[in-house]
Amino acid sequence: MLRLFFKLPFWVYLLLAVGVGYLTEQAVVQGKEREADRAQALRQAPPDVVDLSAYDPANNRALADEVVVSGWINREHNTVLTKSKSGITTGMRYMYVMAGRDDPEGSRIARAGIILTEAEREAFLDASGQFLSGLLPQGFELTLNGQAMSSMSFSDVALKAMKEQGVAPAKNFFFLNPFLHGRDVALALDPSAEKRARTIGYGIAGLLVLLALGKFVTRRRAVLAPKGDFTRGPVVSSDGAERALAVARPHSGPHVCLEAAPLPKRATRVWIGGLLAVAAIAGLVILPSPYGTLVAVGVLVWRILPQNGHETSWLGAVQNPLGGMTSHWPGGRSKAVARKMASDPFARLRQVDHGQV
Repeated sequence: MLRLFFKLPFWVYLLLAVGVGYLTEQAVVQGKEREADRAQALRQAPPDVVDLSAYDPANNRALADEVVVSGWINREHNTVLTKSKSGITTGMRYMYVMAGRDDPEGSRIARAGIILTEAEREAFLDASGQFLSGLLPQGFELTLNGQAMSSMSFSDVALKAMKEQGVAPAKNFFFLNPFLHGRDVALALDPSAEKRARTIGYGIAGLLVLLALGKFVTRRRAVLAPKGDFTRGPVVSSDGAERALAVARPHSGPHVCLEAAPLPKRATRVWIGGLLAVAAIAGLVILPSPYGTLVAVGVLVWRILPQNGHETSWLGAVQNPLGGMTSHWPGGRSKAVARKMASDPFARLRQVDHGQV
């Protein structure tokens, strides 16, 4: 799959970067809405306690999905959840299945599920005395304040474990994220949430933009690479007025005759500069200022530097009409070197008295 991903054309990565940027902004907007709900929920009293047997999300779920429910933990279904890859455990959680007052002992109905990390499990056990609210025939009754969620980390593994144990989720089943450290702490605003979401999202978008630029540079250099070299035969500059390739053709005489074969006309490079400008603008718009500036400066420097012995301009790379290499960059080749390279290396082959090659 990764191999196929890295074979995509550069413009696909740019589209993916734009899509990731859009999704990041949507996530930020949704995060702000959740933060507003949490702030409003904190200004209100918590919802009334409801037994899990009578729980109705339409009536018992408040702002920020806050609930206060009572029930008992069916210890027969306490389960350690694990995720593994290639036989190596990559994650572990602890699952507790809760039932309501009306559910008999040994019930295989799950009203709510609790999934905790190792640290959360220790905090839950330490604070269990605070959650104790009564004694039922089925066991201790707990009253928990928390957030009702349709899914969470390891929820798919939990549902699979319930199915293997023959436990059926109730109609209004939910996963409970208990407020282990109090309601005020759980519903407090997270000032770094927006920055964290933007950093992750735009970081991914920036990587996609850089990958697109790398793909584009590789493709461009392959297109603009010299078409001939000494291993393929005598090649003369193809950028002269005649745009011709010198090809040795056999003749009846003892001499070698070089004839000019027309080269295909090179496509205009205006679109190359345009695409790079779009990439730079996209980097500035999509990415945060540090990343966007880095991408834009990288594109600018890359366009100024000579590429593969070609002179660079904002409309694309061009060669010296004489076949040599020139550059406006201070570190470019000297004029003497340019003149030397512009000289015809096959002048001797054109001499009439040259009988051997």
